Amino acid sequence: MPFSLAALVLLSAALHPVWNVLVKRDASPAGSFLILGSTLVGIGIVQALATGVALWPSAEVWPALLASAGGQMLYGTALALALRRGDLSAYYPVVRASPVAVVGFGWLVEGRSYGAPLLVGIALVLAGGFLLQARPGKRFDDPPTLAAAVVAMLGSAVYSVADGRAMQLASPELVLVWAQGLALPVELLAFRLIGMPVRLGGRRGLLSGMAAGAIAYASYYLILLVYQLGGSVAAVTSVRQASIPLSVLMGALWLGERNLAARLGASLVVAAGIVLIVLNR
Repeated sequence: MPFSLAALVLLSAALHPVWNVLVKRDASPAGSFLILGSTLVGIGIVQALATGVALWPSAEVWPALLASAGGQMLYGTALALALRRGDLSAYYPVVRASPVAVVGFGWLVEGRSYGAPLLVGIALVLAGGFLLQARPGKRFDDPPTLAAAVVAMLGSAVYSVADGRAMQLASPELVLVWAQGLALPVELLAFRLIGMPVRLGGRRGLLSGMAAGAIAYASYYLILLVYQLGGSVAAVTSVRQASIPLSVLMGALWLGERNLAARLGASLVVAAGIVLIVLNR
């Protein structure tokens, strides 16, 4: 990957945990997510109007957009739940392990076989994930929160694959606006069904959610742009794993979360495993 594209991916990776921190800090992560999504859609529309990009999807791109919206809905709802219940530094690395789900889909549905390096990568991800969650006397510290993080990871895998297909047919602005816009009302319903309060948190909550939305847009747009400029999915996904140890550092330094050394070590194991998976898929 050229250095210029790698720099864009690293910038995206540095931004991604920041909006997660802002959502985590909000008294109502569900409300923050709705403000975030609305801001993201609004920025996409403004950018499309400013650059003359058409926002009506062609018939060919609709299946990928609907799949992306479904993945975004799962991701947003489950991530909000995980961030409300648990530490960012403990669950963010699990959420970012979507390449494991992609490989599992290839094995179960498409009948693919994989070599030893990839299997080692899966083992590293599982080992790192276990180390992040295990506590003395318990296999897992909080199974419901872990389950939410896994669902968010699966949603991330779905929309990542769908976005890759959509970007072959549409602009980043169109993909961002429609995938997130279609997901928003379903997320609102999902939040109500699982009993998560959707509060906007006044002016401070509104500003925090809007800031998170702007940062999420920038992070997401950079990745789509790199794909458009010719960056390979494997290389991009590998470099993006820089966000995992960064999330642990932000959790400790910004949110005051404990167990920095242990979680940082475990997060590096997860990141190394994901890189092996991506490069050997």
